[in-house]
Amino acid sequence: DDLIAVQALSFLYKSKSRKEKRNNPCKCILCRDSSSSKTVPEYAEKSAATNEVAAIENDDEVENDCRAINLYCRLYYRKGPWFRLDDIFKRYYAPKLLKGLTQHEVNETVKDIQEQDNNNEKSEMHIIDDIAFERGIKKLREMLYDIQLLCSKGLLRTFEDEQECGMISGSIGTGGNGILLSSDERQSVLRKLGGTTKRGVGKRDCKVTLRKENEILRQMHQQRSIISGMFSSHNDKKSKSVLPVRRHVDNEVVTKLLAAVVSSATRGDYVPARIFRVKVAEVKKELNVILSNLDCSISKLDTSYKLREAPLLALRRCCRLYLCATCGPGDMRGDGKNGWKSVREFNVRDSTLPLTPPSSITWHSVTYPSLSHQFGISHFYFLEAYREVRSDDMSMENSVLEQVFSDFNDFKLWELSVEIRANVDFLCETNELIFYQDRRKARGEYSNNACDVSSLLIKEKSNQKVEKSKLSVDFLNVLQKSTRRWLIHKFCSTIKTGTKNTIELLINDVESEINEVFSVCDEETCNGKGLDKVKFHNDCEKVLFALAVVIMNLLEFRLKHVTKEENMCKMKHCWLRHMWWEGVLAYVLWDCIPILEKRQFYEIASKALEVLVFGSFQMNMRKSLCKTKIDFLNSWGDFTENFSFGHVIISRRARGKAIERLLIDYKHIFRQESKLLDKTNKKVDTYNFQRNIDILCTNIVESAKKSSFISFSSVRGIAKKTKRPLDNLLGKDSCTEALLLGLRLLNDHYETEKLNKKGYVDWIPKIDQTVAVTLKSLQPSIGTRCSYVGFEESIADVSSLNVEELAMEYYATGRLPLVNNHLSGGSWVGWHDEGSRLRSLFRVLCACPILEMDGTCTSKSNKSITEQCSVHLTRYQSAPFDLHVGSWNYFSSGEKIQNVPGFYNRRKNIIDEFLARLESLSAQDLSNCVFESIESMMLSSNSKAYNSILNRDIENARSLSMLAAGFGGKMLSAAFRCMLFDYRHYSGGLPDLLLVRAYFSDSKETKREFVDLKGWIGEDFLKDRRLLVHEDDEFLGCSKVGDSGTSRSSNRWRNRQTGQDRRSRAEESQQTLPEKLKLCYEGRPVQVQCLFVEVKSQNDRLDARQEDWLNVLDRVGDARVCKFVSDKQNTKKIGNN
Repeated sequence: DDLIAVQALSFLYKSKSRKEKRNNPCKCILCRDSSSSKTVPEYAEKSAATNEVAAIENDDEVENDCRAINLYCRLYYRKGPWFRLDDIFKRYYAPKLLKGLTQHEVNETVKDIQEQDNNNEKSEMHIIDDIAFERGIKKLREMLYDIQLLCSKGLLRTFEDEQECGMISGSIGTGGNGILLSSDERQSVLRKLGGTTKRGVGKRDCKVTLRKENEILRQMHQQRSIISGMFSSHNDKKSKSVLPVRRHVDNEVVTKLLAAVVSSATRGDYVPARIFRVKVAEVKKELNVILSNLDCSISKLDTSYKLREAPLLALRRCCRLYLCATCGPGDMRGDGKNGWKSVREFNVRDSTLPLTPPSSITWHSVTYPSLSHQFGISHFYFLEAYREVRSDDMSMENSVLEQVFSDFNDFKLWELSVEIRANVDFLCETNELIFYQDRRKARGEYSNNACDVSSLLIKEKSNQKVEKSKLSVDFLNVLQKSTRRWLIHKFCSTIKTGTKNTIELLINDVESEINEVFSVCDEETCNGKGLDKVKFHNDCEKVLFALAVVIMNLLEFRLKHVTKEENMCKMKHCWLRHMWWEGVLAYVLWDCIPILEKRQFYEIASKALEVLVFGSFQMNMRKSLCKTKIDFLNSWGDFTENFSFGHVIISRRARGKAIERLLIDYKHIFRQESKLLDKTNKKVDTYNFQRNIDILCTNIVESAKKSSFISFSSVRGIAKKTKRPLDNLLGKDSCTEALLLGLRLLNDHYETEKLNKKGYVDWIPKIDQTVAVTLKSLQPSIGTRCSYVGFEESIADVSSLNVEELAMEYYATGRLPLVNNHLSGGSWVGWHDEGSRLRSLFRVLCACPILEMDGTCTSKSNKSITEQCSVHLTRYQSAPFDLHVGSWNYFSSGEKIQNVPGFYNRRKNIIDEFLARLESLSAQDLSNCVFESIESMMLSSNSKAYNSILNRDIENARSLSMLAAGFGGKMLSAAFRCMLFDYRHYSGGLPDLLLVRAYFSDSKETKREFVDLKGWIGEDFLKDRRLLVHEDDEFLGCSKVGDSGTSRSSNRWRNRQTGQDRRSRAEESQQTLPEKLKLCYEGRPVQVQCLFVEVKSQNDRLDARQEDWLNVLDRVGDARVCKFVSDKQNTKKIGNN
């Protein structure tokens, strides 16, 4: 590997030491009224002399090196890949004018020049700034020195030969612009080569130009120079005697460079031609002097440069390693801006696909967290929690510090898995785009001018002269047998117990599965296994299928041959699954499974799910489902007894979803087998199959009840298939997760009736069901939300309401809830935030004592250096990595219970202490604690840097304080315990609406006097809206989609923020903290009420996770479901209606 760029940057690196002392004491719940908050943190960093790199001397040579490396970093951040000297000068070296004229003054000066030739020198002083002109010459000298330095270090290169120069200078990008030269410049070069083409080919003709070959390159090959014709023989190749074009390209760029230097010193937009020519001549003269000092001349000056490929590749690999490590286990998919990208270098310029294929050309869209932090675009709360590990720190522990990768080969396999991840992200996104266009075509909404992805794939496939198995989207060539064989051998090289014979058997199994399906799809005939009329919808699905078969067999082979030492090493740091090649491939397989199920490959999909759930293929289970014997169920206990790290390569939520989908796929396999039995006139034993499924579900629930290896919502989903009451199925011991989080199995009024109930019964939320008038659209379309008619005169200008706005009307006017209780009376206002405010309170209150955001709370327990450094692997991660490892346990060595080292299990003592203290606080104390926590974060942050999250907290400080008082300690404690137990699962699924109101506690209960929140709180309540919308981005270390696997939040079409936007945001001053909230208004005490409402339309149903959240919130507070139906006859009394 060429590490020139990495070494150059590491030379300038200076470690960032921690603050040894904080001026403000810790004000978290555990440290309030405690003397320990005044002490210096125990893990304060060593002195700067021993912990920092030696300061670099500020001499001229080092300063020049720093400036040159700074230029390299700027070019690295841009798209490129080719850069011109004039563009580099204008962007990074051109001086800024200190003083300028107004447009009126410029116009007057130009008028004087046109009328009086005698005052040219005086007028010139007004247009050209001499000081800026001299600075421009100086900057030109610095730029050329930096370019020469970077070239001498091997970081930049120019054209290798005339052939490459012609290819690049004559190429046109997808937008119609030239890759290196503009349209006029290309025509000028072409004329100098003797070509006769039309002038002024611009963007209007870009579509025509794209279809033609490179005109400059064609002219270079068609016409030879006189000298080459004299000395070349007839046997010479045509490429060796092409016309020289490099000199003409350099002349065009030098002309623009001289003009750019003059323009940088110009006050106005117009410079008279005579003055401009004089100044250009002066710049050219100075340029000759500069080049002579550099042992060069204008005729030999290279004007186009590219970052040299070898050091650039190494630097991108280092950046990818750092960025992927920063993402953490909660963000293991590419979104266009993170580090899950490809670094492969292959030509995608001629591709007609609307999305950029995975390659190094996509790296210009990457968002670097440190750069965003320094620009003030983003803020990271775990900067102080990170700790650098040096060789000196190894003596502080008895054991040797463990590495993230076991060896170099393990790291190389991880890089290969990231390449596969990037390609799968592209294939899935392209596949979704194709289906989206097909749906629009079916609805008649598709434009003829739009880019049809399906036709482009077919057209590109037909234009390429390649073998049949290599498609336009198969960038990894996985449809070729040789590539699949190479992948299997590559990944199996780390398996110590595998032999050559077993690997060959694995390859044969993979090839037989792929060839069997491809032969059926190509012939479109039935092969006797129920796959008639099944074929892939497009080429993307075909590539994804081949990848899924290879990966599931690889993972099964790997987990079968894992050693005890490897298992213990992985399990010790299970929160680093995003740094395991097994973990990356597991999530790749998880994203490929929906394609298998859509194309009815249920047996292959079930095998993939079995690998993710059990770690091995359960062939006996699949084959025995349709038979009378059920001895295959005896092997189910192996999941919790023979435990390996393969059971933690996906999260608890994903594992529960995988089991639910596995049961569905088993049912589809049974139906396919039933079709075959019907054709042979054999009897189908449906009763036996259902009995086997019931026994299987019972065993899963029994195992999950003890270990909680899947979420409680998945347990309930699996238990439904047994058609038995949930409390009867779980028994007296109930479920560990349900007992800990307070999840009820039945409603209170069912306790006396449960013996008479048949079928599945569990807890049902309170439902407010009412009638709503639906607006029938004149042009109905699939996927559009329902619209309803409102009834309030104050919003008569609104033509229709969505379901959340309509629910807000009902609760605000007192129409809901229907039962006359403490929630009736109306006057509700609130947010449609899906739990964002509750997650904000979780972040604010748990920041210091539990999440260790600022790294200064003295209440937390000391952790070893190895553990702390692996949980906080980089400075810019958005959550502790173990926060995304749920709490569950397994059995080892018989009946000995072992806890998975997740966030809750590792911090159970301090979490219990924190939640107990939180539950005991009064409403006013909770309000004060929220305010003081925000104040502490504001004091400890850098006031110069813009912090959008902190500014939002300051803006809503009084609202958050009021909500904390309204929730109460019990509700906050119950909700926070769920998030701390498994943040990956419980960070979503919260109710749609958060409603709030306040009343004077000294008023009569029958006639409450409600408080005007606009005058008491202010902030969002000053807006003339009942339903407020809050940004739903309060997720720590994960996205809103999470492990659903159904869609991806892609940022590929979002434009990067411009420099002007960055400066405007960074220049915003930090807001001042408002006055602390007191639970009194106008001299009277105030009581706050909060209500969570999950809103559902007529055909919408509650998700299992949403039911669990309603279960928790209703037990310690108020939470309901608002159900709208379209007809009075459909209203029924359901549950606690």
